[in-house]
Amino acid sequence: MNTYYGTIDIGGTKIMAGITDSDGQIKSWETFPTLELEVSQTMDRILSSLTHQCEQLSISLSCLKGIGIVCAGPVDSEHGTVENPYTLPGWDHYPIVQVLQERSHLPVLLENDVNGALLGEAFIKQLTDKRVLMIAFGTGIGCSFLADGKLFRAGSGYHPELGHILIAPDSDHTSLNPPEPCYCGRRNCFENLWSGTALHHRAKTLGFHDFNDLYDRWTKKKPDAAAFIQQIRSELQTAIWTLSITFKPEVIILGGGVMKSYFSFAKDAISEVNGSFTDFIPVHEILQADPEKNPALVGAMRLFF
Repeated sequence: MNTYYGTIDIGGTKIMAGITDSDGQIKSWETFPTLELEVSQTMDRILSSLTHQCEQLSISLSCLKGIGIVCAGPVDSEHGTVENPYTLPGWDHYPIVQVLQERSHLPVLLENDVNGALLGEAFIKQLTDKRVLMIAFGTGIGCSFLADGKLFRAGSGYHPELGHILIAPDSDHTSLNPPEPCYCGRRNCFENLWSGTALHHRAKTLGFHDFNDLYDRWTKKKPDAAAFIQQIRSELQTAIWTLSITFKPEVIILGGGVMKSYFSFAKDAISEVNGSFTDFIPVHEILQADPEKNPALVGAMRLFF
């Protein structure tokens, strides 16, 4: 018999609230802006949405086995708080688990959004028994690792901020490098080199309209784009080498907005690393994330398993 869960995906611009069953089927969902209301009012809106969706499914809110939340990180899953002043202003240190538990009288669990997406992708793709690394390339970069069905953690409820591994010394600086350091304090961290924001900013610094413009010129074999494309290819390979030799993944999932357009380019670059020094790095299966299946909501359900 299927059981039902309230499942919440909180991003910097929108919230998706849904009802998901234990087979990973999303029975209903609704989206609304994240920052339209004050945070306490947003909690009421989430519960109102879940209550309405339950009524549409002819069940009551109390029939849910729990509410799973995946949220733009960092979050402290152990203490149930949002720790994110960058994309969720006004939410820093907000005790979201305690608030929703008190208002819903249901168990509530919280996880970082990339961890949640990985749990969902692994369940949908039937990879829960594999060693799986997921990298999400969006406004920033988030990384997550799953082994034996369990998420890798850095301790104290946090997940490791692998998007800020250093790709090159900050002393390595040419016109092809980012002109400004990341908020983490380093200039050549993975996020500051390869997030969607970084790629567009770096391309504009070089005189292109954006990264799409630069990449288009490279595909047309224009010489002004070649050096930058070679550099970012090398940067991605360095990042994947570091993560692979650390975690030894059997499968790598690439997701986020950047991969909607550049998955083939990234897969080709990673495959070169994959094909070398196999005594150190296992053979990877490189897959593309499937956001159309709403893996974050499925992952929010999987927090209870």
